[in-house]
Amino acid sequence: MKSESKSTSEIRHLRSLRQQLGDIDRSLRARRLHMLGPRAARSMLSGWAICVGTCAAMVIAPKVGMQLPPGTFWVGLAGGLLVMFLVGRFSTAPQTHTEKVGLLLKAYDPVDVEAYIELERRVRRFPGIDSDIAYHWLRRERSAVNEAIRRHKTRRATSALHT
Repeated sequence: MKSESKSTSEIRHLRSLRQQLGDIDRSLRARRLHMLGPRAARSMLSGWAICVGTCAAMVIAPKVGMQLPPGTFWVGLAGGLLVMFLVGRFSTAPQTHTEKVGLLLKAYDPVDVEAYIELERRVRRFPGIDSDIAYHWLRRERSAVNEAIRRHKTRRATSALHT
């Protein structure tokens, strides 16, 4: 029973590592495509949600028999801009995708420790994260995680046959 729960937690851990690698991969791609940073994207999305909500209310209100006060549009626009500024200023999201990749890598528990140490060494030597080096590490780590999952499944199948 104990080995069953240990086995299940090990496979869950490996699958969460696979999920984290996917997050790192998406952040590297967003960085390569020069997309808005996570904080700026969150800020703009929040502000636009307020503006779109206000416009929707202005369209729907007359159809359901409601009268909106004059200046509703301007209040909604100002509110959207204010929310955009406040989220951009006080959000805890990383400013850039490079910063996000760094935070994700710092929190990552590698399977291929040797490759991770090599990545850290290169990042220290050349400040910043080189996409080619990061993708090379990502491929190595992804194959190490997949191999660990395969080994685990094979061990589980073999032990099930012996019982």
